[in-house]
Amino acid sequence: MTLVETLVAVLMAVLLTTMVAAGIAAAVRIRAQSTFISGSQQVADTIGAALSDVLRYATDVETDGEGAVSAFTNVNYGITAGRIYVGAGDEDGDRGVIYLNAPGAAKKIPLLTNPGYSGLAVVPEDFDSDDDGIGGPLALHYSDGVFSGIYRLYDFAGAKLSEPIEFTFRALNG
Repeated sequence: MTLVETLVAVLMAVLLTTMVAAGIAAAVRIRAQSTFISGSQQVADTIGAALSDVLRYATDVETDGEGAVSAFTNVNYGITAGRIYVGAGDEDGDRGVIYLNAPGAAKKIPLLTNPGYSGLAVVPEDFDSDDDGIGGPLALHYSDGVFSGIYRLYDFAGAKLSEPIEFTFRALNG
């Protein structure tokens, strides 16, 4: 073989290796994204079921002038003057965890235990991943006996943000 033939063979091997590596990298990215989407949907379903249990039997709902919930009661959960809010990370493992009572309450009541979130954090719909401030009230509205809200899930480890997740529940106890 001549030097030119050898260089052409090496170049073809390098191009083939590059194409295979790019294909594998794309497959890994697609798998990670589909795993995140699937996991987010499972966590959203779990959060939806838990919120449904709490909000369907809520009573004494107080709202501001625009329908945002400022307090509610649910005797089954021992909640009076409750307010759904998201942990800001002030305590170990509480970043992105939904709580059922106002910050500073005598007892913090988590909606789910931390493993229930599978490493994902609940964040506001307009969350910017450059801003780590996620704590505060969850967007919850009440009108004509119906609770509604919207949130997103964020994977801090993989820097992935879900599509907005909307929920609506009719209060059964008026």
